Amino acid sequence: MVNLRTPYLFQDLVQELDRMTRDMDWAFGETTKCPDGSRSGLRVGEKEAVLEMDLPGVATEDLHIELENEQLQVKASRSDLHTDGEDVVLRERTYGEFHRSYRLPWPVKADAVQAQVENGVLRVVLQKAPEAEPRRILIQNGSNH
Repeated sequence: MVNLRTPYLFQDLVQELDRMTRDMDWAFGETTKCPDGSRSGLRVGEKEAVLEMDLPGVATEDLHIELENEQLQVKASRSDLHTDGEDVVLRERTYGEFHRSYRLPWPVKADAVQAQVENGVLRVVLQKAPEAEPRRILIQNGSNH
């Protein structure tokens, strides 16, 4: 078991208030971060969408990305780096599992999705499926059956 040692009398209270403030931002619509502190951005253009998510300390084998219909799901886990019996004075980094879902505005070419992690940043490129693009409908004259 990891021992959390607080050098200041009110350190626990300060950390709890800080955590509650972060969680309240998430609960009331702040879309740039999760309660676990990971930050992401989703840019949507005419032909593709690009998701970028900060995932420091997450190994590639602990990362799972899934696309179903127009929803992209990212699941990841980060291990606790502290060992049993170790005194921890301050803990701001989070660990454990987390999950994020992103609703896309159009269908995606599932076989063309590209994902890579570089310097702790996940980048997923999703191309718009051809059937989702607008197309002109030919109008036939009523006498041409």
